Amino acid sequence: MDFSKRIEKESKKYGVAAQSLVLADLMSVGYTEAEAYSIAYAENAVLSFQQNQSIREGITKSGRFKEMLNERIDNLRSRVPLSDGEDMELMSTEDAAKQVLKAAQLLPEGSKERGEMFVKYTELLRRNSQVDAEPEEDNIRIYLPLKCNDCPLLQEYNERQKEIEDAKKAAGTEKE
Repeated sequence: MDFSKRIEKESKKYGVAAQSLVLADLMSVGYTEAEAYSIAYAENAVLSFQQNQSIREGITKSGRFKEMLNERIDNLRSRVPLSDGEDMELMSTEDAAKQVLKAAQLLPEGSKERGEMFVKYTELLRRNSQVDAEPEEDNIRIYLPLKCNDCPLLQEYNERQKEIEDAKKAAGTEKE
């Protein structure tokens, strides 16, 4: 497997093979040890399960690998901004339109950005009115019964078949 110069440079810095660095990176972003090993050491797929397991354990249980993994996880955490336990809340289209309108009013008059913001505002209002304008009566709702015998379609079909048979019998008795 070929690796980028950055991966090779970082692996030399840690004093490990490039594949071990890839293994640590995959584990730091959430892959399990087995999944990360299967990806980083794809050429070992021809080996038996026991061989792969012993190689994987030999790599992941070494002190150097554990230090590197912890450092990679810390580097990743420092790059990703963590929220302070606040969940993002979805806002309604009306609220979004109000926010866009406020932002547009803060921009200088006659600017291109202000015009674009007003266009976005009108688009949001148009979308919101289209959603509200859809009547419920146009939707066809089909409720399926719990038993086939309770189905109105089957009952109607059976009644028509009975009428057809009765008509045939009546026509057959008239001929005789």
